[in-house]
Amino acid sequence: MNDSFICVICGASVSKRKSIAYKDGRACKTHSESQEQLDTKKTKQVEQIQSDVQKNKEKFSHDDRGFDFKPRCWLCHIEGISLQQFYSELLMESLKTQIKNEAMELNVNFFEQQEQIAKALASKKHVVLFTFNNLTEEQRHKLKGCNFNAQQLISMTNSVICCASCMNKAGLQYIPPEVNFDKIKKFMPVYMLAEPELKKIAEQEIQRESVLN
Repeated sequence: MNDSFICVICGASVSKRKSIAYKDGRACKTHSESQEQLDTKKTKQVEQIQSDVQKNKEKFSHDDRGFDFKPRCWLCHIEGISLQQFYSELLMESLKTQIKNEAMELNVNFFEQQEQIAKALASKKHVVLFTFNNLTEEQRHKLKGCNFNAQQLISMTNSVICCASCMNKAGLQYIPPEVNFDKIKKFMPVYMLAEPELKKIAEQEIQRESVLN
């Protein structure tokens, strides 16, 4: 069986394997026009896959079985943010407060600045989620009254992610890791390098908030 085709671009004889469907016929894969069409096709396929993934995520997030891709407390399902996200927001609010004070030429002391930052974070009404790993037998026993999905996750991972309210109800106590001066000194060079970029983001956040307000 002859699977030879005439390329509609250059007129050469080409096999099906080395050509693609192009306009009303076929064309050699080596032509820039063919490559452009292939790239466009791949881009559309990727976009379709991403769209399907998003649709499935949305479907699961509204599913009665409780599947969700948003960070949530395993026990009461309230949406929240991780401690890492919280500290990132704390840093960003600190930079925004600093920029605003500099723009207004204000000399604000440390305690006033902390009050401003606390108010800014409180306005966002974040629920912080705490992670407990390597649960003890006593801790697992205290969590036995929680919902079935949470029980399954706790059994599989020997850990739990929960909000402060559920943490207190279950008798769990979060002990933050110790941060000493030596660790802070090691982190400072990294922060100094990133500070200009972080300030740009903070300035953009201020602009966005001013437009919304």
